[in-house]
Amino acid sequence: MAKKLIIDEAHKEAIEEALAEAQGKRCRERRIDSLRDVEWRMAQAMKGFPDIPKKHWEGCILTIQEGADKYPSAYRGIPMGTEVTIKFRADGKGEITRIARENCNYAKEYTWHITPAMQDDIFKAMGIVGVRQEGVVK
Repeated sequence: MAKKLIIDEAHKEAIEEALAEAQGKRCRERRIDSLRDVEWRMAQAMKGFPDIPKKHWEGCILTIQEGADKYPSAYRGIPMGTEVTIKFRADGKGEITRIARENCNYAKEYTWHITPAMQDDIFKAMGIVGVRQEGVVK
C-alpha cells in the first residue's frame, strides 16, 4: 500500500478506493466498503476498553476480519472475507496498513496486539495490582 491511509475524513476517498481495489469487482459478500464501515468496526472492537491515554495506543494493532454467521450447506467454495489491519499512532488515530481477502471463519473477528504500556493501563483500570512480568501478572 503506497499511500498512508489514516482513518479520518481527509483520507476517505483514498481508503474507499483501496478497499474497492483489494476486494475486486466480483466480491459481493463479507465486504468492508467504506470509511464508515471501518470506523464502526473499530468502535465495536474498542467496546469495553477503559480510557487509555492516546500515547499508549502507539504501536497497537487491530485486525478486523469480516465473516458470516452461517453458510449454506451447498456452498462449494472457500468462504472469504475482507481483512483490514490497523496500526495506531501516537496521536491515537489508526492507519490502515493492510487490506486483503482472506479465508474466513463463521463470525466477525477482532484481534488485538497491544503494547506493554497499554496492557499496564488495562490492568490498572481493572484493579489488578502488581507488575507484569513475561506475560504473567504477579
